[in-house]
Amino acid sequence: MHLKTKINSLPVQTFSRLLVNGSEHDIIVPKRQKQAANITKLPAGVLHAHESVLKCAEFSSAMSEELAVLIQANASAGLSFRVPKGAAVRLPIEQEFDAATTPVVSNVIYAEAGARVSVLLVYTGKAETAFFSTRVLAENCAEVSVTEVFLSDGAVYGDFQSVLGNSASLRHNRIVMGMGSRYLGSFNRLSGSDCEAKSEIFYLCSDGVCDFNCINRHFAANSKSELLASGVLLGDAEKTFRGTLDFQPGSRGSVGAESENVLILSDDAKNRSCPLVLCGEEDVDGSHSVSVGKIDAAKLYYMQTRGLSEAETKTLVSLGMLQSALSSVANEKLEEKLKETARAKIICA
Repeated sequence: MHLKTKINSLPVQTFSRLLVNGSEHDIIVPKRQKQAANITKLPAGVLHAHESVLKCAEFSSAMSEELAVLIQANASAGLSFRVPKGAAVRLPIEQEFDAATTPVVSNVIYAEAGARVSVLLVYTGKAETAFFSTRVLAENCAEVSVTEVFLSDGAVYGDFQSVLGNSASLRHNRIVMGMGSRYLGSFNRLSGSDCEAKSEIFYLCSDGVCDFNCINRHFAANSKSELLASGVLLGDAEKTFRGTLDFQPGSRGSVGAESENVLILSDDAKNRSCPLVLCGEEDVDGSHSVSVGKIDAAKLYYMQTRGLSEAETKTLVSLGMLQSALSSVANEKLEEKLKETARAKIICA
C-alpha cells in the first residue's frame, strides 16, 4: 500500500491511507513544523545524537514501515541522545511532549557498549491525530529502560523499535490511558547472543479502539524475551492485542514467554487476544497464556461484606493491576496523577 502523498515534502495538512497493524487507515498528516532536535537538557556526559547514528542498525516496525517513515520524515520534536561507552546515567532522563504543539515526535536512544540509562517519556495534550516514535539501539552489554506514558487525547499512533547486541538488556514499559483510539506497536530485534528484552504494557481503555501489536524476534543463541500485557476495559472500548514470539534460525537455546491479563468491567466492551509463537529453530522454549474475565463474584461479595461498594471494589482491583506498571515510573507526581486518572475513569464508567 503506497501513500497518496509525498511525505518528504508536505506543504499542508492532508490525508494518507496507510496500513496500520493489518488494517487500512485514512490518517491525517499534521502540517510540517520546524524540527526541534532536542527539548530537554541532557545530563552531563550524555551527548546529542541525530537519527543518522542508527543507520547501520536493522530496525523494523510492528505497525507498518510506511507509518515509521511518515513519523520520522515529519517529526516536529524528539529526544535524541547517545550514552558513551561504559557510561552510567544515575537519574532517569525525563521528557514530556504535548500533542497539541508537537503532534509528531521521533525519539532516538543510543546506548554504546556497556552504557546504562533509563528514560521516561510522557505524552499529554490533545490533537486530532498524534504520532510518537521511539527507536533504541543497545550495543553489547548495554542496559536500557524506557517507560512511555500515553495520556494524550485523540487518535494516537505509537511506534517502538529496538535492536539489541550481545548481552544487552532492554526493559520497555507502556502505560496507556487518555480518551480516543490507540494504535501501538513494538518490535524488539534480539540480534545478539544472551541479550534480553522485557516489554510490559498496561492499558485502561474506556472508549474507541485500542489496537496493540507487539513482536519479539529472536535471531541469536540464548536470547530471552517477555511480552506482558494487562488492562481494564470500560464503556464501549474495543481492544485487540497481538503478541508474537518469533524464533528465527540461529536462535538455539532462546526462551520467550508472553501473557495477558484482561479485566472487563463493561458488558459493551470487546476484547481480542491473539498470542502467537513461531519457531524456525528446534531448541527453543516459547510459551503463552491469556486470562480474560470480570471480577470474581465471590471476591466481589467478600469485599462488599468488608464495607466496600461495587465501584470501590472495581477501582481497588484495577489499581492493583496498574501498580506493577507504576514501579517503572519513578516520578511521584506522575504516579499520583496516573492513579487519580484511573480512579476517575473507573468511577465514572
